[in-house]
Amino acid sequence: MTVIRYFLCLAISYATVIFVGAQPLELKYKIVYPRPFATPSVTLEISGITQEAIDFIISPMTSFNMRTRRDAYTWLVKDIHAFTTGGQELKVSGPTYSMARFTLVPIRPRYRRYTIYTRNNNRIIIRYDIAVPIVVGYLETLLLRPAHHEQIKFVELTFELPPKWKAVTVVSPKKMDESFVFDLGRLNSMYGDNDDPAYNFVPMAFAVGSDRDIVEVETACGRLIFAYPSMHPTYGGSYLFKQQAELGKRFFEFMCREVGSLYPFCTFIANNNWQDDWMPTYYQPGLYSYFWQHNRTMDWSTGLPSFRFSPWKLGTFKIGRTTIDEPDVTYYHFPHALVRAWFKGTTYFVLSPRQPDWLVRGGVAGYLQEKMLYEAFGPIKVYQRFQQMYEFYKRHYLQTSQDKPLMQGRDHFIEYFKSTLWAFYANQRILEATHGEHDLCDAIRWLYTRFGGSGKAYTYKDVEQAINNVANVDLSELFQIYAYTKKALPLDVYFEDNDGDGIPNGLEIELRLNPDDTDTDDDGILDFEEVEEMFKVEWPVL
Repeated sequence: MTVIRYFLCLAISYATVIFVGAQPLELKYKIVYPRPFATPSVTLEISGITQEAIDFIISPMTSFNMRTRRDAYTWLVKDIHAFTTGGQELKVSGPTYSMARFTLVPIRPRYRRYTIYTRNNNRIIIRYDIAVPIVVGYLETLLLRPAHHEQIKFVELTFELPPKWKAVTVVSPKKMDESFVFDLGRLNSMYGDNDDPAYNFVPMAFAVGSDRDIVEVETACGRLIFAYPSMHPTYGGSYLFKQQAELGKRFFEFMCREVGSLYPFCTFIANNNWQDDWMPTYYQPGLYSYFWQHNRTMDWSTGLPSFRFSPWKLGTFKIGRTTIDEPDVTYYHFPHALVRAWFKGTTYFVLSPRQPDWLVRGGVAGYLQEKMLYEAFGPIKVYQRFQQMYEFYKRHYLQTSQDKPLMQGRDHFIEYFKSTLWAFYANQRILEATHGEHDLCDAIRWLYTRFGGSGKAYTYKDVEQAINNVANVDLSELFQIYAYTKKALPLDVYFEDNDGDGIPNGLEIELRLNPDDTDTDDDGILDFEEVEEMFKVEWPVL
């Protein structure tokens, strides 16, 4: 039986009573860590109140205690008290239970509802505790918020931390000053119905810790933040980590270059503590759907970038009468998480929810994940991984009842791996149509430019249009034949090596080399040697 492990998800808390004529509120939060790894407490000062009562709703969540590495399903926020500025305690009633629904999220989780009676005070103070130590997570797990975006004028967040600790967030590109004060604006990221759709469904990731615990890497297009890298099992000391961080930077800049910048603040936090943990779909508190673990700014399953090359080791096992494939445990978590952060259904780059999700669950996401590995291992080794997927597909799926069209997925291999092979084939067809001038990344960049952050969902018709526009020919058969039917993907020719130089034909086409000539440019240096030199990187030997 599979042991399901839980860890920190998220808490969405918001006021639900809106009064006509209410003035915009100013919110000032202070999150206090009295000592390292202690449970924090929160103080919220609200100004500009004109209503007699304010309702807050707190969602359930699963949390993770870093120090004991123990999971706990809990209500993270507890012991809510409210006061006037003169110290007189105000009445807080509840909890009662409520249901809520957010834009684009097809779930209706239950929430706890609390009511705070203001007694006509235009400024009040709310204090509450956090149930477990939280040093890496989402600000949604800690902050209460009004129900409507229009109610907020300004939000400020201050961290009060132990000596030699610091805080980072993804909701502000830089802290306001060295006291760890952050301008959160109007809490755009905490609203699914706000005025700026680029912020919708964007978790407000944060981390606190020492300089060793939090490492910020500046890249050509934003910040890459490693949170608690020393807790990851592959961490081997400061020198090795510097190399891993450099590789992470290369991966990050690859996505910026091939797809586009990660908005709004070009920030990705890689938390390396819970590499194998995941959240099942039946615990879906708060604003995000069950794809939350691959959100735009933080992925809890991320591992440090790896220097060790691992071929795919695909296999099958049976549960009852059902045969399921099992990928190699070495999945290169970091590039996988990074590419899913850029575009994943129901977050920033939105696939229509009425369509199968194979394109971003596997498909283009899987293809880009593999291509990102060029930065670490070069393309020849990565083509080995593509070929291993293809051989498994031919051996276990092709011309069997287990094979399904991509549009009818519901099989792990088909959704994640056959779809990646489809993207590989689409890339090759675009290369052939444009004589190497354009590839699949150009089509994805075309889509990302038009739909990323727009709040409008794209469809497979849009993907088809993007591919046809980039290829400048009609490649609709990629969908009509190879996504809607079980027609075999014709990839053998791309993994053959016509000239026997060690470079697969498909890669030679990609690199504008001649598959029938071992020295395309007649310079006396073999194509294989030139490719090896082109992608040569100096990493430490493990």
